[in-house]
Amino acid sequence: MQFTHYSFLFLFLFSLLVQSITAFQSSKTLDEFIKKSCQVSRYSELCYSSLSSSYTGDPDLGKLSYAAIRISLDQALDTAHYVDETSTSSSSSSSSSSGAEELVPVRDCMELSKDAVHQVKKSLDQMARVLREDEVENSRKRRFEMSNVQTWMSAAITDQDTCVDGFSQVHGGKLQNQLTAKVEMLLKFISNALALVNYFVQSSH
Repeated sequence: MQFTHYSFLFLFLFSLLVQSITAFQSSKTLDEFIKKSCQVSRYSELCYSSLSSSYTGDPDLGKLSYAAIRISLDQALDTAHYVDETSTSSSSSSSSSSGAEELVPVRDCMELSKDAVHQVKKSLDQMARVLREDEVENSRKRRFEMSNVQTWMSAAITDQDTCVDGFSQVHGGKLQNQLTAKVEMLLKFISNALALVNYFVQSSH
């Protein structure tokens, strides 16, 4: 009876050990996959840090690309909200001609940021549809849909590039510097997501 008890305990502990080793190996494999995938991006360290801390799925490039777009959308929404609030507060407090001049690119950037959100959201929805489809049966449709994702993500980058260019046309100030830093960070996230999308498309051929 005692022998049976110890045997059961040993098997239980051994099972826990095997599960721990498997989980560790799986985590290490996923971490290496993310790091390797992010090497195709321009801002690889940001790519790795943002995905390694949030992505817990399979080592699948399509799913990883989706996660990167999801992160970009969160950043785009945050940036659009920040620009909108900045535009509102600046409008109510600005009275000088230089302040009014600085508001023009802020308002333009507000519209561009909203469009960037729209473009990234479309990309996320399209990517979700691609991942649900059968790759073999819908290869032509899949290529078309992925082309849309690439186009829309590129459009979002253009939106934010235009925003930064607009700020460079006015006299520098604290407001301009804060907004530029915010938009440039969003640009990095979208750039990384697009790099993974492009990598996914190339790997699918």
